[in-house]
Amino acid sequence: MSIDAVRRKSQQLQDNARRRIAAFYAMGAANAGIPLVLMWFLPELRLGLGYLVLTAVFLVSYVRRRSGFRTVSPSMTPAQGSRSTAICSGASVTSDATARDGLRLVLR
Repeated sequence: MSIDAVRRKSQQLQDNARRRIAAFYAMGAANAGIPLVLMWFLPELRLGLGYLVLTAVFLVSYVRRRSGFRTVSPSMTPAQGSRSTAICSGASVTSDATARDGLRLVLR
C-alpha cells in the first residue's frame, strides 16, 4: 500500500467520523433545545423539562469524552523523513516515513 493510498484512506475515515460527530451534536442540540423552548411556553413543566436538558447535555459530554476520534492538527502530522509516535485507543503506533521505504506502521 502506497503512502498516498494510506493518506486517502485516513482522510476518508476522518471525513466519515466528522459527519457522524456533527450529526450526533445536532441531535444533542435538538434534544436539549426543544425542552428549553417548551419551558418558556409550559412553565408548570420546568422541573421535568430541565431534567431532560441536563440529561441531554450530560450524554453529549460523556460521549465526547469517551470518543476515540480526535482530529489531528496539521502541525502534528509527521513530515517526510521524520519519526513520530501516537497513542490510538491504548496502542502505541510508531510511524517511520522515509523516501526509500514509504510509511511503515509498527504496533507495540
